[in-house]
Amino acid sequence: MAQSETSDLQNTCDDKQITFDLSKKSVWYWRRALLLRYYIDLGKFPNVNVKWSDYDKSSKILNLHDDERPFEEKTPSQSLNKSTVQVFHHNTKLITITIYYSTKRCLVQGNSCQKWVEKEFFDLKECINNCIKEDNSKINIDNVIRQLQNSNIPIEAEYNENEETTPKQIEETTPKQIDGSSDESLRPQNDKNNNENIKQNNNLTNTMNTESENQHVLYAFHSLENKLIDCHLQYSEKIDHLATLIIIMEEKLILQAKEQEELRNKNMELSKINKRLANIEEHVNKNSIDIARATSTIEKSVSDIRNPAYDKEQSEKLSKIQDTLTKVEKLCATVITNTVEDKQKEKNQTYDKPSTNQSHEQITTGSK
Repeated sequence: MAQSETSDLQNTCDDKQITFDLSKKSVWYWRRALLLRYYIDLGKFPNVNVKWSDYDKSSKILNLHDDERPFEEKTPSQSLNKSTVQVFHHNTKLITITIYYSTKRCLVQGNSCQKWVEKEFFDLKECINNCIKEDNSKINIDNVIRQLQNSNIPIEAEYNENEETTPKQIEETTPKQIDGSSDESLRPQNDKNNNENIKQNNNLTNTMNTESENQHVLYAFHSLENKLIDCHLQYSEKIDHLATLIIIMEEKLILQAKEQEELRNKNMELSKINKRLANIEEHVNKNSIDIARATSTIEKSVSDIRNPAYDKEQSEKLSKIQDTLTKVEKLCATVITNTVEDKQKEKNQTYDKPSTNQSHEQITTGSK
């Protein structure tokens, strides 16, 4: 496959601890592989004890028993937070493997850590990656894991219990009870040998005590270191969770800021509209005064028109105008008549030329 579903190994503080990252898909294959290979199969060997534990976020143990069911590419419980498998041989812990499902990380700890990496990790990684390939989606992970040779976890403990080192038994040499003729020269040599044996025994005892103390200190140190790594991973999960919450809060704050900006813009638009309405109302009030005045004038005019005195006055004015028009019409008719007569007279004078006195007399008479 182009990209491995399981990351390369990452050493931590020393060679007794390593980690590697998993994907959302491969984490369930690793869980199944560890269940089958160690908890079920390796646990059948004599003098070997394998403990499997599932925990929720509050470190409460969960009883899932999904090893009794067919494999499914999903979590067996929504409460599942981490799983651990511990391998013991003659009550000596060889290795502890912990899977953290929230961070998709696997932590391997123990004296046999490096040997597990050399003899187990790469084979398991290859099998799991082959099962995850798209073209191998029908491969059964159970069959693939069980086709591997027996587990290569070294069963011997760091201390071989069959080769316990114990102080040698030193036989005490007591002087023989002999008579006065015994050789007293052997006593100093025997005392010297006894002193050397006691000194060697004390040195050996002191060395063993020192090694035992150093070993206890080393175990205590690694125990504290393991707890520190576990706490670090737990705090990493909490930090990731807090980071997610911070992102969500930032998104909410950005959304609230946008909403407040929109609200401010709407308030500004509303203020402008209210100002315009106030101007319109002012103009309406001003025009209402002018309209009231015009209405009053019109009503007064209408009232005057409906008054009988006004009608009489207007009738008299109309009568006078009518008389004037009649006079004008008569005057116009007279002028027209005179004009016609004058033209007729001029025409007649053209054919009959009267004397100057007669013409003058006629004109005078006509004018009269």
